[in-house]
Amino acid sequence: MRTRRSKRGLVAGGALAVLAAAGIWWAWQAARPAPAEEPVATEAQTRISARAGDRYLELYQQGGWQEQLLKGVALGASKPGHLPGEQAVTQEEYARWLAAIGDMNANVIQVSGKQPAALYEAMAAYNKQAKQPLYVLQGIAFSPAGGKSGEGGDLQERYEAEIARTIDALHGDDGADTAASDAAVSNEADKAGSGADVSAYVLGLVLELPELEQSRAAAPASEANTGFSGRYFDVRDDAGAAEVWAARMLDYAVDYEQRRYAWQRPVGILTAMRGELEEESSAVVDAGAILPRAALKGGYFAAVELFPSHSGLPETEPGGEADVFVDHRGEPNRFAGYLRNLRERYAMPVVISGFGASAARGVSARDGTIAGYLSEAEQGDYNAARFEDIYEQGMAGGAVFAWQDSWYATAGAQGLPPREPGAAATADTSRAMWSDAQDSAQHYGLLGFEPGAAAQRITVDGAANEWDNEREIVSLLADDKEQGEPAADAEQGQGDDESAAAVPQTDESAQQQPGQLARLAVVSDARGLAVLLEGAGENRWDWERTHAMILIDTGSGTGTSELPVDGAYPGAGVFDYIVDLKGPAHSRLWTASSDGYERLVVEAGGASLETGRLRFGNADPEQPYYDSLTDAAESADRALLELRIPWGLLGIQSPQEPGPEGLRIAALTYAALGSESGLPPDAPGQGAVLDMLPRAGLQAPGPSLDELLHETWEGWDMPDYEERLKVSYSRMKEAYGRLYPPLAPLNYATGGHTTK
Repeated sequence: MRTRRSKRGLVAGGALAVLAAAGIWWAWQAARPAPAEEPVATEAQTRISARAGDRYLELYQQGGWQEQLLKGVALGASKPGHLPGEQAVTQEEYARWLAAIGDMNANVIQVSGKQPAALYEAMAAYNKQAKQPLYVLQGIAFSPAGGKSGEGGDLQERYEAEIARTIDALHGDDGADTAASDAAVSNEADKAGSGADVSAYVLGLVLELPELEQSRAAAPASEANTGFSGRYFDVRDDAGAAEVWAARMLDYAVDYEQRRYAWQRPVGILTAMRGELEEESSAVVDAGAILPRAALKGGYFAAVELFPSHSGLPETEPGGEADVFVDHRGEPNRFAGYLRNLRERYAMPVVISGFGASAARGVSARDGTIAGYLSEAEQGDYNAARFEDIYEQGMAGGAVFAWQDSWYATAGAQGLPPREPGAAATADTSRAMWSDAQDSAQHYGLLGFEPGAAAQRITVDGAANEWDNEREIVSLLADDKEQGEPAADAEQGQGDDESAAAVPQTDESAQQQPGQLARLAVVSDARGLAVLLEGAGENRWDWERTHAMILIDTGSGTGTSELPVDGAYPGAGVFDYIVDLKGPAHSRLWTASSDGYERLVVEAGGASLETGRLRFGNADPEQPYYDSLTDAAESADRALLELRIPWGLLGIQSPQEPGPEGLRIAALTYAALGSESGLPPDAPGQGAVLDMLPRAGLQAPGPSLDELLHETWEGWDMPDYEERLKVSYSRMKEAYGRLYPPLAPLNYATGGHTTK
């Protein structure tokens, strides 16, 4: 047995090697022709680069107005080790990301709240050289939680200040006399001013209004009766207090930019749907109750968030028919039916400003709907299909959520991805230090962050070469002694060498014994625990004859000392988790207690998923059969199995903090019982023990704590990571390159129009 304390005071980094094409963007763009002129029109001394048409937003290009299908991506301000409010993403990182986004055939990025100077600088530099510029759909975020008392006047003044501050930044003027933002800003360069004027490339402003009840409280009750009539907006006679207040904020935004900068652009409000459109509580504000006036040159649009974990998508067509909506593919499609409902309700462009699925291993449940447990390929197929629905149902386009994974995020009880930067106010800083594969909110990105440096990373692909390189690995090794005698101390004869020990030589008779173990090794990183279990034989695992089990003691003291096999003794171990390995069909992780063993299942309203079920595959992104949800991989030519167990699956919530007690681990093999035994194949354990590491577990009283494999860690101040474009990125690139604005009107009789 060997005890190892890792040394991970790590520094964050980017993967220039992974994004090599994006990394050479500066040289590549330098050879491309720059746009001949700034894409801006002037009407009555007002500058306009974009406007809202009947169905699409339009851009002024090549001397005329052209409809645009928005092919966007939501870009956040976070990266591993940092919260969005820290604004730690550098200009170099933004430049690399924008190059990759442009290469994805996207034409717009969507951001929430005023962004750091680094983004606007990178965007300005990109658009100076890019043949096809990137536009920004600028959200103006606001968190009413920071208010003094929640009174209407206070809320309105603070939101007006945030509107002004954001507009100033877009024009390269962050020194205007406006109130400070709610969001915490730690970047000194940002406080001093953005320095980059990107106003010609701002596609529109989206007001991300406070929650419905606070929007209502912001407007005096009398306004709900008297209505509102501003310079740029009116409201319908039946508008409520929330719509009146929203119209007032829209009017303020347009008026501020017109007076200060002589600019106008499309403006809209963000609506997050929670149920049927007819329900009062379904939307933060009813965009249709707000009416633009003739002075509004940039126009007005609606922005709607629609995620798969949102409940309330209508089962029927908009008219209330009993049949489920059938899409242009001839398939039942609630998402497309909801889009149809939106299209028929709103006489303005509708932008789906948040759609997408999570490629997390774990799931979140909300009102009977499961979010998560999609592979990267499935994530990409889902996102591409939803964008095709957006196109076919006549939406103005959409922004897939999100560009990058968000380690800080947590789905919590709602199962919904957070918007930045509002989520930063309540996020746990420690969560940004590690990647939780079990949290669906963290893995909506098309760009992922792989923990650790490539040279030190364990890839679960069934190959042992990474375990034999120099790295911080702790191993238990078999030896030539009789079964029942403790294995020799793994440190003996190795000195201070941190490399994993080579596979030991065993005698010929030992190699012929079924289930004979040669090595158990583990190593941990910011994602979880990697395990290697190696047999002494030269052939692959024979799951018809031999099963295996990994026993894990997290030190909680709530596990069990009763093992579900015959002939093994836990000794001083109290195991919280048991990884039962029975091949691809029946392997799973069990949680143990004094009452026995339980499966790890997520349930909600009749929908359920066993998150403890282990998936066999290949986790190497470079391989043709790559499966991002792979938990276990076996060698094709030897008795070797690799396994990765996420921290979240083990109930460890702060792995970045020192773990002096660490994990104590043992492994065993046992005889597989066939169907003739009458026992269910999914039951834990069953057969008699064949071998165990440490070998002291083969006789009473079993191993001491010191004889168990002991994995400890010192923690880290900042995680090390590398960027990687997911498979879903390429799927969205294909979809965005294939779909363009239609010329023919939408045909509701056929469920859509034909892609071109």
